[in-house]
Amino acid sequence: GGFGTIFTRRSMERFLHPIHSCNINNNNNNSTDDDLLLDPKTMASLKTMRYRELTNNEFERLICSKIREDRVGEAFLFRSGMSVVDLMYKYVTHWNYVNAQNEWKQNPKGIHSNTGPGGFCLHADWVIGYFVNHYYLSTHDNNGHDNRVNQFYKDNPEHRLHGYNGSEFYAGRHTAANILSMKQCNNDYDQNCNPSTAHFCHHVSASKMRELSTNTM
Repeated sequence: GGFGTIFTRRSMERFLHPIHSCNINNNNNNSTDDDLLLDPKTMASLKTMRYRELTNNEFERLICSKIREDRVGEAFLFRSGMSVVDLMYKYVTHWNYVNAQNEWKQNPKGIHSNTGPGGFCLHADWVIGYFVNHYYLSTHDNNGHDNRVNQFYKDNPEHRLHGYNGSEFYAGRHTAANILSMKQCNNDYDQNCNPSTAHFCHHVSASKMRELSTNTM
């Protein structure tokens, strides 16, 4: 299970972009550091900027800042020249998969230590969500499911996964309007998978897959 995630070419380029000259041991949150994360022309935050694309230098500065935050204990795994995908691979392969309830409670500092037992205990979609949303692989999305600027998302720099064609799985209560806003997410199970309207289907049976492949050949 997990997200059916589509990466654009530009997102893949960022995913694979090597990060150099990143001093992850500099934890000083002073004004000089903050100024490096602003657009020099408008002084707008690079984290939520949408009116132009980040330069490679700006992207690298944002990545270095994010690694220093060390939200899930990934910082000690970073080496100069790594890309985000390298860091993600290191993170999911460094430890054995463990039971968080037992291991992390017994070793609360282990995850932040290269010598401690640590442990990896995340669903695949959580990993993708973390690295896409927190490592600036996609344009900041400040819209709600109705495509209007949402005041909560407007200043939330970690909102970067876009619903396909505006589809919103967690659209809220199942009112008629919210069900419509789910769009492609409504194509769930065989009875709701109509090949004339569906770009994707979820939870379909083997027989439905054979039917679809036969009808589209």
